[in-house]
Order: sequence, then structure tokens, then C-alpha cells
Amino acid sequence: MFIVHKKYCTHLPPIRLLMLVHFLKVYPTTARGAAFWNLSEHVYAKRLWHVAYLLYNDMCEIHWDDRLLPPFPKGEFEGITWALDGTECPVHRDKDWLVQKLFYSGKKGTHTMLYEIGVRLADGVIVWAPKEGLPGSFADITSARHHGVQDRLRVGEYFLTDKGYIGFPCAVTPFRRTGDYSSSRRAFNRRLSSARIVVEHVLGRIKHFTCLRTKWRHAYNLHCVAFHVCAQLTNVWLKKSHARLRCGVLGL
Repeated sequence: MFIVHKKYCTHLPPIRLLMLVHFLKVYPTTARGAAFWNLSEHVYAKRLWHVAYLLYNDMCEIHWDDRLLPPFPKGEFEGITWALDGTECPVHRDKDWLVQKLFYSGKKGTHTMLYEIGVRLADGVIVWAPKEGLPGSFADITSARHHGVQDRLRVGEYFLTDKGYIGFPCAVTPFRRTGDYSSSRRAFNRRLSSARIVVEHVLGRIKHFTCLRTKWRHAYNLHCVAFHVCAQLTNVWLKKSHARLRCGVLGL
């Protein structure tokens, strides 16, 4: 269950927030959504995107400095507090051939939008989620450079990621499976994969929203709005889940 903090309800009727969450979770057509809420299609779309843009601009549940907060991971990667990964979401094919080429992902074999997510290793709380997505033809490492991840890192700070970021400064990446791929390198890759699996789980949680795992029917710029709101709502859920767990452990 996703819960929106009360501070986001002060300027909006709760029914409109529910309307948006229903849209993101179910992703109905405009006609079906309007019928479900007993509204005309014009009014339904207007209210829907008004709320979406309001949360997109004002909701601040993802904080970069949260990566430096406890709990801290222990073990082989002690001192490294977060992991980064990219994810692609399917979108409709544009009529323009140049736009088709720009958004076509050879990795997925379809047209996509590319996003980045960074999470705290110890508990999966999202600490990095740029508002802007990139066309699916871009590589993960290009996305990281575009969003300036390297400029935000402290001196001597590292993060965990996958082979898509090999060559990126301060990124701890797996070894390539080349001729000198020894058993020790294979074992390191397994440990690295195990440590950064948390970011894969969070991406899976974000994609519980149907609008992100089925082909997007609306304008590409609206997909960026939807993804960022979904990431924010997911982080609210993650923080509340961890808070409830801590209270249970402490017997509060």
C-alpha cells in the first residue's frame, strides 16, 4: 500500500491523489479512467496531470545526502554506501523515423526511456533519481555522465554498479569475462552482484506501477513525470516500511 504524506494533501482533495495513484498503478486508458471516476475525459485528464505535475515539482522524498546516513553496510564493501543502476521503460513508437531511431533500445529490442536510480546499500532507500529521462538508445554510462554523478561525489567516494558503467570514475564494477577471467575475479563478481542486488529489488518495486512496465501511450515528456512520481511514492513506502521494522525490533 502506498501512502502519501499529509503535507502533500493540504492543497489537494485526497480523491485527486487517489485518482493519480490509480492511474499509475492500473494505467487505464483515458476513457476507462474517466468512466471509473465518473468524469468526462477532458476533466479527468486535466485533473490527473495537474496533480502529477504538482507532485513532480514539489514532492521531495529523495535526498542525495541520505546516502551518508546510517545504517552503514559492513563486510568487503564497507565504506561504500550506495549503488547505482539504470532501467528502461517501454514507450510507444513515434511516427517520425528520426525519433524512432533515437528512442530505440538495441538492448531491449523496443522503444524505451532510460532512467537512473541510486539506492542506499544497507536498506534500499532511494538517494538518487534525476527528474529527466533519456531516450533508450543512450547507454547507462552516458546517462550517468549526462546527469553529473561524478560531480556530486565526495573525494574518495565510490559506489557499486554493473558492467554498463565500466570506465566511469569511482564506480566499482564487475570484471569483464575476457581471457584472464580467473576464479578469483569470478568470485568477486558474485560478491559484487550479491551486494548490489538491493538496487534491482528497488527497481522491481518501482515497476509495480503498471504504467512503467507496459508500453507508454502518452507523450514522452509525461513519462518522465510519471516515473519520478512513482520513484517518490516508492521511497515513501520504503521509509515507512523501515520505520515500522525498527519500531518492531525496539518493541515500540
